[in-house]
Amino acid sequence: MVNLIIQISNADCSNFGWFFSFQIDYQLYVVEQSNTGPFNRAMLMNVGAAEALRHRKSTQCFIFHDVDLLPEDDRNLYTCPSQPRY
Repeated sequence: MVNLIIQISNADCSNFGWFFSFQIDYQLYVVEQSNTGPFNRAMLMNVGAAEALRHRKSTQCFIFHDVDLLPEDDRNLYTCPSQPRY
C-alpha cells in the first residue's frame, strides 16, 4: 500500500481528484498546520507518517508531496519499488 502524504497550510483541498484515477492501493493523508506560526513542513511530514503508521503499523511505503506541486500527468509512478527513488 502506498501512503501519500500531502502537507498544506491554508490551501484549497478541492484539487485532489487526480489521485483517484490511479490504479493502485493507496491511503491519502492531507495534513494541515492549524496554528498561525511559520509553516513547518518537516513537522507535517512527521505527523502524516505517524498517522499512517497508526492506521497500519506494517506500512513501509511513504510518498510525501507538496500541495502546490501535485502532478497533472497520470504517467507519474506512485509505487514503492524495492530500491528507493528521490
